[in-house]
Amino acid sequence: MPKVLIVDQGVSFGGSALVGSATVNHMPVDRYEVHLATALDPETVRADSSAKARIHQVSKPYSYVDQMQRRSRSRASELPALARRATGWLDFGFRLLRNTGYTRGLTRWIRRDNIALVHLNNGFENIEADLAAYMADRPILVHAHGPCGSARLTRMLARRGPVCVAISDGVGQSLVAAGVPAERVHVLPNPLTLDPTPIEPALRARERMELGIPGDFRLMGIVGRIVEWKGQREFLQAAAIAMRQDPRLGAIIIGDVTDAMDAYGNDVQRQAAELGIADRIWFAGFIADPRRVFALVDVLVHSSILPEPFGLVITEAMAVGIPVVAANAGGPVEILTDDVDGFLVDPRDPATVAARVNALFTDPGLYRRIADAGRRTALGRFSPQAYVERLALVYDSVLGNSTRP
Repeated sequence: MPKVLIVDQGVSFGGSALVGSATVNHMPVDRYEVHLATALDPETVRADSSAKARIHQVSKPYSYVDQMQRRSRSRASELPALARRATGWLDFGFRLLRNTGYTRGLTRWIRRDNIALVHLNNGFENIEADLAAYMADRPILVHAHGPCGSARLTRMLARRGPVCVAISDGVGQSLVAAGVPAERVHVLPNPLTLDPTPIEPALRARERMELGIPGDFRLMGIVGRIVEWKGQREFLQAAAIAMRQDPRLGAIIIGDVTDAMDAYGNDVQRQAAELGIADRIWFAGFIADPRRVFALVDVLVHSSILPEPFGLVITEAMAVGIPVVAANAGGPVEILTDDVDGFLVDPRDPATVAARVNALFTDPGLYRRIADAGRRTALGRFSPQAYVERLALVYDSVLGNSTRP
């Protein structure tokens, strides 16, 4: 079988590595043998026991977080335009130099294991993996998990016309705008990456007891990395309003601080105290097991203040029967139908977010209607088996393989 190497450059928990692992888990062995190179361990990316041998933990010496921190220390944004551009190119050269060993290692791996296709799992940003594929003379597939930027290097790579996968229509449009021919862009929404069985009451009770959450509390929750654009501050504003209407309502923030956003994480904790709701807010940190995550959430609130490229946590919550109140921009608009299988709201309008949450908790019929419809949508549209079959056809198009089982 042809071998595919998915290279992910994420350094913290996120959707791209989970989707890569789901591909390894579910791709039929008579179609493609898929491997995943990631900085995360197999448990974190939810690898099946039979697939763990094909999940390889590999890290770049100089990651995108290191690059962000270096730029912050240099205060490059305060420089004149020409100096800022020169600094950017110098930083890019420093990154490539620091990651030379990583690039050479990937190149040897591709040649040694006769990898047929290199699947770049983070858009055009993973330059080192692109270079490794070039040096090993292998084709690439570019998988965009976020909007394609407008940087000069990105546009240059886009105009090479690689076959691309986009996780939503919005991301696909950004690829075309950057110069990728429309006929080479395939929109494949992310698959489910968790066991979609509804959460067991015993698990729910145990997880809440461990955090000291009163048994009669209902919890609105936000799940994701604690970074500014994910909207934890906006979530707290909505929670404060919702709590005034419901004395047994609590809120939980699940996720950790990543991408050098420590100051923002501290601000979020201070805000809870300033709003007077610190005694009804729980900060759970990162939890790898999604079933434990959703045992702690009765209504998921998605508050991203920038358009979410997709929103994997939304489909996961829907799949296990948890109603979702999501931002009315980006990926959620392609996932949900408002007031049918979820709610779409402006995350910067905390009163409306709070009203939707309160309505779900005060009307059991509404809660059940939205939960059931959301589960049907998630299971019907985001099957991992259907996803890998469509992805295999994209692999075929890159490799010129028209045979199918």
